[in-house]
Amino acid sequence: MTVHTPMPMLVSGDEVDADWLTASLASAEALPSGRVTSVRAERIGTGQAADSYRLTPEYAGGAGPQTLVAKVTSTDARSARTGSYGLYEGEVRFYQELAPTLPVRTPQSYASEFDPGTGRFVLLLEDLAPAVSVDQIDGMTVDQASLALEQAAGLHSASWHDPVLAARPWLSRVRHAMLTVADALPGLGAKLSDRFADVLDPDDLTTALQLLDLINPLKSVLDTRTALWHQDFRADNLLFSARDGAVPVAVLDWQTVTFGPALADVALLLGGSLPIEERRAHELDLVRGYHAALVAGGVTSYSFDECWLDYRTSAVAGVFNGINGPVQVRRTPRGDLLWASWLHRHCAHATDLGTLDLLRAR
Repeated sequence: MTVHTPMPMLVSGDEVDADWLTASLASAEALPSGRVTSVRAERIGTGQAADSYRLTPEYAGGAGPQTLVAKVTSTDARSARTGSYGLYEGEVRFYQELAPTLPVRTPQSYASEFDPGTGRFVLLLEDLAPAVSVDQIDGMTVDQASLALEQAAGLHSASWHDPVLAARPWLSRVRHAMLTVADALPGLGAKLSDRFADVLDPDDLTTALQLLDLINPLKSVLDTRTALWHQDFRADNLLFSARDGAVPVAVLDWQTVTFGPALADVALLLGGSLPIEERRAHELDLVRGYHAALVAGGVTSYSFDECWLDYRTSAVAGVFNGINGPVQVRRTPRGDLLWASWLHRHCAHATDLGTLDLLRAR
């Protein structure tokens, strides 16, 4: 059950105490009796825009979830500034307004709050452990990609050309922010070249920076409004065999959800989360499976040829994010490996699909 009861904002997992957790779980009707007597917080995850903690509570006079996940504003100032794009508010509103209505498996939300005055947020979520996570750098298997695309098809088919969702202001903020970022791409490209020249493949950087001459067609892709767009649909944000196998796959990290080009989720997943040779060998069949799931979900008047063209065009989003993402968040050793791998795979993807040529022809 998702609730809207205002909860105190947390700076870090260290601020979680028994009283806060008792009140949060009681408001969500997840602790009908008793109270939390103590709670242990452990930092988890690899997210660069927010901080996550696994909470292990002890109870007296009742019983609640054995473990939970608290997600809060990043303690890193550079990463926390990404909240100004609407990311923090977007994830809170997703859990409050949309998650219960969509055929997509996400963690249950026990508490969710955003403070527009400070830009801080807190989410208290179901812990889906034990689960299999896939390192973005290593890449996923074809079978895992197929499972993930079933979730993407559910998200997209349930919201396909939905005028009500398309008109929600909060669902437009991330897309509008991306259009603003696209206008600033020359400066971001210069920062990327300066900050990451020591870790990026020069050929990948050359390919990516071709976008600097394609800003208007890039913006036309980003401003496409087809369905709910997760926008960060990749291996690091998926859990497989969750709840010890009871949940085949669950989708995490809804900070960037917006209403936009649905096929960009498919392109981002396959282009960035499959090893290049695996993607080349299987992407046509995977996109066919996704399209069949869209049709089964009620999408009509959308042929596979249209779907494939949108997929090819939408591959530009991965390259765009590979320019923008690294300069927006704190730099870490793992982040360096992630962004180098990201740009390498997405540049190969865009090259294989002729994406930049499609943009030039728009």
